[in-house]
Amino acid sequence: MPRGLIVAHVQQGSIAAKMGLRVGDEIIAVGGQPIRDVIDYYFYTAEESFEITYRREGKQHTALIKREYGMPLGLDFDSPTTDGIRRCNNDCPFCFIHQMPPGLRRSLYIRDDVYRYSFFFAIL
Repeated sequence: MPRGLIVAHVQQGSIAAKMGLRVGDEIIAVGGQPIRDVIDYYFYTAEESFEITYRREGKQHTALIKREYGMPLGLDFDSPTTDGIRRCNNDCPFCFIHQMPPGLRRSLYIRDDVYRYSFFFAIL
């Protein structure tokens, strides 16, 4: 069973609060599209009307959301991704990881899928 985005905070009085979403709920799809990260979440929730599918205590639920355009749902998540760090499989000759000097901490040498994180922190 694929993991979704775990709700870490529901803003009081928000659309999400009114529809009954709670901390710990797991957003798994929007409009039938699986959610892999907050980029997917923001993309698929940009419409005025959509279905959101979430998991609570192992049971799947679906709710129809209708709202004014641009009105936030009021959710924050525990992580911007559902799958942790994705490793880069490319072997680019210009990769900055390969150009780093030896002897630094090991985590600096992880070739991650860093483009997603640049989007996450630009929109959050």
